[in-house]
Amino acid sequence: MIKYTSSAAVISSFNPMVTLAPHIRKHVNENFIEPIASAFFLELGGVDKFDELDVDKIVTEIDYEENIIFNSFVNEYLYKEIFSKIEKDSDNTVRFKPRYVMTFDRDLASYEQSKAVYPCNIKRRITYGTISIGGAVVLYYIYVDLQDLIRFLKKARIAPIAPDLSKVGETVEERYVRLFEEVIVKKQLRLNDVIDQNEKTEISNDISRLLLLKKDGLKGEKGKLRVNLSWETTDDLDIHISLPNGEIINFKNKVVEYGCVIGELDVDKNAGNDIVSNPQENVNWNEIPLGRHKVSVDFFNSRDKRKVSFTLSIFSEYGEGRVYNSYVEHEGEHKTRGVLFFNFINGELICDDLV
Repeated sequence: MIKYTSSAAVISSFNPMVTLAPHIRKHVNENFIEPIASAFFLELGGVDKFDELDVDKIVTEIDYEENIIFNSFVNEYLYKEIFSKIEKDSDNTVRFKPRYVMTFDRDLASYEQSKAVYPCNIKRRITYGTISIGGAVVLYYIYVDLQDLIRFLKKARIAPIAPDLSKVGETVEERYVRLFEEVIVKKQLRLNDVIDQNEKTEISNDISRLLLLKKDGLKGEKGKLRVNLSWETTDDLDIHISLPNGEIINFKNKVVEYGCVIGELDVDKNAGNDIVSNPQENVNWNEIPLGRHKVSVDFFNSRDKRKVSFTLSIFSEYGEGRVYNSYVEHEGEHKTRGVLFFNFINGELICDDLV
């Protein structure tokens, strides 16, 4: 179905995306997209016998470059995304529902024609493509003609929703999502240029981690200012924030007062017995702190990996913020990595990047 209002939601650069206002998107999904899916699967037992693939997860062989063998596509994509819902009943019977995805990409769905006819007064057969394993279809690409959608929208005459003038400014949450999308897009563009398979896998894992973090949100208190660190292993990473007076906010010194402003480390995962695979650390201030502060990330204890990617974000109550994506290693010069200096000058958050 048509989902987001931002093309940054698309992992694959070969996945065409349509941007629609939320109320128009809802109307299109209910009255145009869903009827096409229902018509297509009518002779295959009904759409309920199939699972919809998230449109963010459309990936094709094209994404894997010509020099990458087909096994990479099978192992890294089909098994991870398509076969992820294989289940067994109590009698050990394997249950698997093939997936389907609606696409505007004619190249994915131009070589097979269904007996089903498009609804919405479109007088031709539905075209589609498939991915099969051992002769069994595991994924259907169902083609939707963009021109048909445009004609549908013209006839629908959907009344516009008056804008909420109280929301002209960008909220902290909106900026958080937008900044994460910008980082994700940069990763996606980098992925298209990389040839080395190990680096390609690393970037793909980073994108998946960032998408999950954007969806789940930040843990801990917002305060007037917050610095949040997240990663995706059971290792123990630590935030170190060096204050102008030489003190450091970290796991050893969780609450620090400077200039009548209190900074507190209120989330500190994987430090003891509370081990999770999606940890975060969070520091917040009850007022805007004074002076120039340095933010670093330290690889304190290795339980899983020797090199760990992390995301560090900083946001103030005014909606200002930055998102950084980097890594630390358990040994060597990158064990502790400086990420940024921050300071407030005339009420504005100023960040000097170190990564």
